[in-house]
Amino acid sequence: MGVTAQRTYIAPRYKMVPALTAIEIGRGAAVSTTTAGYANELVAGEAFAGFAEEDIDTTGLASGAESIRVVSAGRVKLLVVGASAVSDIDAVVYADTSTTFTLTSTSNSRVGKVAEWLTGDYCWVEFKSDSDV
Repeated sequence: MGVTAQRTYIAPRYKMVPALTAIEIGRGAAVSTTTAGYANELVAGEAFAGFAEEDIDTTGLASGAESIRVVSAGRVKLLVVGASAVSDIDAVVYADTSTTFTLTSTSNSRVGKVAEWLTGDYCWVEFKSDSDV
Protein backbone atom coordinates (compact mmCIF):
# COMPACT_ATOMS: atom_id res chain seq x y z
CA MET A 1 0.00 0.00 0.00
CA GLY A 2 1.19 3.51 -0.73
CA VAL A 3 1.05 6.39 1.71
CA THR A 4 -0.69 6.09 5.01
CA ALA A 5 -0.40 9.58 6.43
CA GLN A 6 -2.50 11.94 8.46
CA ARG A 7 -2.69 15.23 6.58
CA THR A 8 -3.80 18.51 8.14
CA TYR A 9 -6.73 20.20 6.38
CA ILE A 10 -8.60 23.48 6.76
CA ALA A 11 -12.26 23.61 5.61
CA PRO A 12 -12.24 20.17 3.97
CA ARG A 13 -14.99 18.96 1.60
CA TYR A 14 -15.49 15.27 1.00
CA LYS A 15 -16.85 13.05 -1.75
CA MET A 16 -16.94 9.39 -2.73
CA VAL A 17 -15.25 8.27 -5.96
CA PRO A 18 -15.63 4.78 -7.48
CA ALA A 19 -12.27 2.98 -7.41
CA LEU A 20 -10.34 1.34 -10.24
CA THR A 21 -9.80 -2.42 -10.12
CA ALA A 22 -6.60 -3.91 -8.64
CA ILE A 23 -5.27 -0.79 -6.88
CA GLU A 24 -4.07 0.03 -3.40
CA ILE A 25 -4.32 3.61 -2.15
CA GLY A 26 -3.13 4.67 1.29
CA ARG A 27 -4.66 7.37 3.46
CA GLY A 28 -3.24 10.80 2.66
CA ALA A 29 -2.18 9.88 -0.89
CA ALA A 30 -3.11 12.18 -3.75
CA VAL A 31 -5.77 10.54 -5.90
CA SER A 32 -6.47 11.02 -9.60
CA THR A 33 -9.28 9.77 -11.80
CA THR A 34 -8.90 7.84 -15.02
CA THR A 35 -10.65 9.04 -18.19
CA ALA A 36 -13.42 6.55 -17.26
CA GLY A 37 -13.84 8.30 -13.88
CA TYR A 38 -12.32 5.69 -11.54
CA ALA A 39 -10.09 6.65 -8.59
CA ASN A 40 -6.44 5.68 -8.85
CA GLU A 41 -3.34 6.49 -6.79
CA LEU A 42 -2.28 9.68 -8.56
CA VAL A 43 -0.84 9.23 -12.04
CA ALA A 44 0.82 12.38 -13.40
CA GLY A 45 -1.36 13.97 -16.05
CA GLU A 46 -4.65 12.44 -14.85
CA ALA A 47 -7.38 14.63 -13.34
CA PHE A 48 -6.77 15.39 -9.65
CA ALA A 49 -9.58 14.01 -7.44
CA GLY A 50 -8.33 14.92 -3.95
CA PHE A 51 -6.57 13.18 -1.05
CA ALA A 52 -7.51 9.70 0.20
CA GLU A 53 -9.31 9.85 3.52
CA GLU A 54 -8.98 6.09 3.98
CA ASP A 55 -6.97 3.09 2.78
CA ILE A 56 -8.45 0.98 -0.02
CA ASP A 57 -7.42 -2.26 -1.74
CA THR A 58 -9.47 -3.37 -4.75
CA THR A 59 -7.40 -6.44 -5.58
CA GLY A 60 -9.76 -9.02 -7.12
CA LEU A 61 -12.66 -6.56 -7.47
CA ALA A 62 -14.16 -5.00 -10.58
CA SER A 63 -13.78 -1.27 -11.22
CA GLY A 64 -16.54 0.56 -9.34
CA ALA A 65 -17.22 -2.31 -6.90
CA GLU A 66 -15.78 -0.14 -4.09
CA SER A 67 -15.58 3.62 -3.64
CA ILE A 68 -13.01 5.68 -1.80
CA ARG A 69 -13.71 8.75 0.35
CA VAL A 70 -11.49 11.66 -0.68
CA VAL A 71 -10.99 15.18 0.61
CA SER A 72 -11.90 16.94 -2.64
CA ALA A 73 -11.39 20.59 -1.66
CA GLY A 74 -9.97 22.77 1.11
CA ARG A 75 -6.49 23.68 2.30
CA VAL A 76 -3.74 21.19 3.05
CA LYS A 77 -0.24 21.57 4.45
CA LEU A 78 2.26 20.14 1.92
CA LEU A 79 5.95 20.08 1.15
CA VAL A 80 6.11 21.71 -2.30
CA VAL A 81 9.34 21.29 -4.26
CA GLY A 82 10.42 24.69 -5.58
CA ALA A 83 8.44 26.78 -3.08
CA SER A 84 10.83 28.86 -1.01
CA ALA A 85 9.42 32.31 -0.22
CA VAL A 86 6.37 34.51 0.22
CA SER A 87 6.65 35.36 -3.49
CA ASP A 88 5.38 31.83 -4.22
CA ILE A 89 1.87 32.71 -2.95
CA ASP A 90 -0.64 32.08 -5.78
CA ALA A 91 1.84 29.83 -7.64
CA VAL A 92 0.15 26.77 -9.15
CA VAL A 93 0.98 23.48 -7.40
CA TYR A 94 1.17 20.19 -9.31
CA ALA A 95 1.60 16.54 -8.32
CA ASP A 96 3.81 14.09 -10.17
CA THR A 97 3.13 11.16 -7.80
CA SER A 98 0.72 10.57 -4.93
CA THR A 99 3.27 12.07 -2.51
CA THR A 100 5.39 14.53 -4.52
CA PHE A 101 4.19 18.11 -5.05
CA THR A 102 5.98 20.70 -7.15
CA LEU A 103 5.71 24.06 -8.89
CA THR A 104 6.75 22.34 -12.16
CA SER A 105 3.85 21.80 -14.56
CA THR A 106 5.45 19.48 -17.12
CA SER A 107 3.25 16.35 -17.52
CA ASN A 108 1.94 16.70 -13.95
CA SER A 109 -1.56 17.01 -12.46
CA ARG A 110 -2.76 20.43 -11.27
CA VAL A 111 -3.67 20.34 -7.56
CA GLY A 112 -4.22 23.96 -6.55
CA LYS A 113 -2.33 27.11 -5.55
CA VAL A 114 -0.01 28.15 -2.75
CA ALA A 115 -2.23 30.00 -0.27
CA GLU A 116 0.44 30.65 2.35
CA TRP A 117 4.17 29.98 2.44
CA LEU A 118 5.23 28.68 5.85
CA THR A 119 8.94 27.80 5.93
CA GLY A 120 11.40 26.03 3.65
CA ASP A 121 9.32 24.09 1.12
CA TYR A 122 6.21 23.89 3.36
CA CYS A 123 3.03 25.69 2.29
CA TRP A 124 -0.69 25.76 2.82
CA VAL A 125 -2.13 24.79 -0.56
CA GLU A 126 -5.71 25.70 -1.56
CA PHE A 127 -6.91 22.73 -3.62
CA LYS A 128 -9.97 21.54 -5.54
CA SER A 129 -10.60 18.34 -7.42
CA ASP A 130 -10.98 18.80 -11.16
CA SER A 131 -14.66 17.85 -10.84
CA ASP A 132 -15.23 20.55 -8.16
CA VAL A 133 -14.05 23.39 -10.41
